[in-house]
Amino acid sequence: MGELIPFQPSPQFKPKARFTCYHSQIYANQQRRVLECAHCKAVIDPFDYFWDIANKTVKLKSDCKFYYDRKLALIEHVAKLKKEKQYLENWLRKNNQLQKSLV
Repeated sequence: MGELIPFQPSPQFKPKARFTCYHSQIYANQQRRVLECAHCKAVIDPFDYFWDIANKTVKLKSDCKFYYDRKLALIEHVAKLKKEKQYLENWLRKNNQLQKSLV
């Protein structure tokens, strides 16, 4: 087996408690071994960052399934409406012919 190496966090890294930067671009500072905001240079907790990504991914999958199911339901509804339209057009055509024959 391999040898266990004790983890010593970088002394410069002092994450703020649950600080969240709302900018969209981050980069990994390899020398300090931290994630930093590209705009405000705020230090971002890596676990919180990846936790947010995981939650967004789960929500995105859920949303995709919901909208796919909704799309299928709408396709089915449109097909029913087209059939109803055709039925009503035929009904009107027959009634118009009936009225013309009575006059």
